[in-house]
Amino acid sequence: MDVINKSLNGVLFIDEAYSLAVKGESSYNAEAIATLIQAMENYRDKLVVIFAGYTKEMQDFLDSNSGIVSND
Repeated sequence: MDVINKSLNGVLFIDEAYSLAVKGESSYNAEAIATLIQAMENYRDKLVVIFAGYTKEMQDFLDSNSGIVSND
């Protein structure tokens, strides 16, 4: 949340964002994605998030949580 708070009224650029979708022993990745999704919703007028990475890996990232891609 510290990084998100520092990015309010600006842009949060996350390079190699697909690394957040990697399954592991800890729930850190899932928690990080959930936190980002909640922040994007809560601060939609104050925050732009850019997820960057390789095409195939980014598709896996987008598929990892339906809240990342939104039609709202």
